[in-house]
Amino acid sequence: MPSSPCLFSPLEKNISHLLVIICFPDKKDESGPIILHLDSLRFHHSSTVFSNIKSYLKEEWRYMNQEVVPTDFPIPDRIWKRLDRRIEEKIIAVPQQKNDYDCGLFVLFFMERFIQEAPERLKKKDLAMFGKKWFRPEEASDLRKKIRTILMDEFQNVFKSGHISESSSLSSDLGSYGAISFSRLGGLSTNGLHFECHIAQAKEVRVQPEKFGSEKVT
Repeated sequence: MPSSPCLFSPLEKNISHLLVIICFPDKKDESGPIILHLDSLRFHHSSTVFSNIKSYLKEEWRYMNQEVVPTDFPIPDRIWKRLDRRIEEKIIAVPQQKNDYDCGLFVLFFMERFIQEAPERLKKKDLAMFGKKWFRPEEASDLRKKIRTILMDEFQNVFKSGHISESSSLSSDLGSYGAISFSRLGGLSTNGLHFECHIAQAKEVRVQPEKFGSEKVT
């Protein structure tokens, strides 16, 4: 369990993506971790997502209890001793995608906007920054064009460096090239983060969500 302000955990299930953000408040706040569930399709049961993430946090907690906890750890001793009972869950209302295949783009955009706008240590009162009008859905969908442009630029650079033959088709070489790490995403601010883009043969997938019961969102 790290001492960083938050952890991003993009998840995929049933060909649909969502984002979980685990936030660690400042030590003086006397509160435990907050798990945020962001889903642009409302496709996944939050109860299952929270259960899986909490199981991970509790296992980490049990493991770390066998060692000396660092003095700069953000969770107060009083909270730490009962951490398994002090993990909070929040279903976050977010803009919804207008199709059934942009969930990965929305996950990327959730992370970007969170990095740009969230305070270093998120508190419960800061959850007001989210909402269905947090951004326009088109902004997330437009990432496709930006990422495509970056990919083409990067592969052109690879062609020039001689790592991929100009005579080979780009599509046949993508799989052998594997993955590319980027420190930028077009005009996007990444605050020094590095994004790894795995290349695979893509196709549009139509998702048919099951009818789940409605869940209360904040």
